[in-house]
Amino acid sequence: MVRKFGLKLGRTVVGTVGLTMSALCLFGTAITPNKYMAVAFLTFGYFSMDCMLPVSWSICLDVGRKYAGAVTGAMNMAGQAGSFISSVAFGYMVTYFGSYNPPLIIFAAMLAIAAAIYTRIDPAEQLIPEPQPVPVGAAH
Repeated sequence: MVRKFGLKLGRTVVGTVGLTMSALCLFGTAITPNKYMAVAFLTFGYFSMDCMLPVSWSICLDVGRKYAGAVTGAMNMAGQAGSFISSVAFGYMVTYFGSYNPPLIIFAAMLAIAAAIYTRIDPAEQLIPEPQPVPVGAAH
């Protein structure tokens, strides 16, 4: 996609579509009365969410350049912290609401917000711009 549509669209479309589909599937899980459909929605929702991971790592390399290790480490740490907090929060929300549906709807909304934010990422913009090399023979 990057070769055909450019760096920004090639990276952000995959992530945005993956997060959007995951949000829709999580919402579908919450509203379906059929347990088999709920499993299908969850399965496809997690698959969709995982489809955005390769481009997320690629974006870290794009914006980080020589600091890509620090950027990927920060992304991974934030993801792990968010994963831990959301897992604990989900359990408390299920207890509070007495149902899985409201927490699933809240998490679906959070995924939709993440998809909207993902569209704003510009992988061509480096976090710390590297100086451009001066051509040989150019005046300083």
